[in-house]
Amino acid sequence: MAWNSKVLDVLEQLYWSPKKLGMRSMICAPTEDHSGFVVPRDAVIGEPRVYMRPSNHYQYWRDRIHRDEELLNQVIEVAVGIAPTAFLARAFFTPLGIETTGPIEVIGREVRARHVALAPQQYIQHDGFYVAPDAIVGMEMCSAAGPGSW
Repeated sequence: MAWNSKVLDVLEQLYWSPKKLGMRSMICAPTEDHSGFVVPRDAVIGEPRVYMRPSNHYQYWRDRIHRDEELLNQVIEVAVGIAPTAFLARAFFTPLGIETTGPIEVIGREVRARHVALAPQQYIQHDGFYVAPDAIVGMEMCSAAGPGSW
């Protein structure tokens, strides 16, 4: 099964289980003219914004994730995050001539929080960032067919 089909399956599970994402249902009162609903004030915390789900979730997500590199990066980050150090060393360090025995830490978006002083200087977001005690490797993926062809 293609990676984006697997992601679509996960999103479908979350779509039908919004409580897993911290969402809750609320009871809204109809407006006086019955043309809409009023959302209770205590249901909107912070910025007054209400979200809705599209009725055709499959087509909505399928059109958006088919070629989404960021989602692919997140899937790969989860996969390599549970991979053994020996695999990470062979896949990302050895091809560069770097020998390491680890441990190797897989770092995602939290790199900005860890390196606040460098964050303003980082002008790209890495696709992979792997830190060993004796080396750091950053990875940027590209498709042989060119951008947008994932």
